Amino acid sequence: MPDTSPHNFGYLSPFNLSNIDSIPDDIVGVYSIWYKRNLCIYIGSTTTQNIKLRLTQHWTHTHNDRLSRWISAMGKELSFSYISTESKVAEDIEFCLIKRINPLTNVIRKN
Repeated sequence: MPDTSPHNFGYLSPFNLSNIDSIPDDIVGVYSIWYKRNLCIYIGSTTTQNIKLRLTQHWTHTHNDRLSRWISAMGKELSFSYISTESKVAEDIEFCLIKRINPLTNVIRKN
């Protein structure tokens, strides 16, 4: 059984604007949002935007209704982490992690 813990993503930070704002502006890659540090609710990737901007968009108004409900209801219990990658592989890593971990609010896209 593969390790699906948040440790695959490195350090988890509380999901709030202050922590999101501390991410360097030039980071692209794969990010994850976790509930109570052990249940993955979302995995995303960035290839043209930076991770800071993408997480800020999720915090303020996400395109994913299920994720939006989680953030509204459980925001103080959410954490996030990210992996810096080259933009050309970020979506492939995202897709593999979504298939492996099966986050609660992701929708698998058909390629």
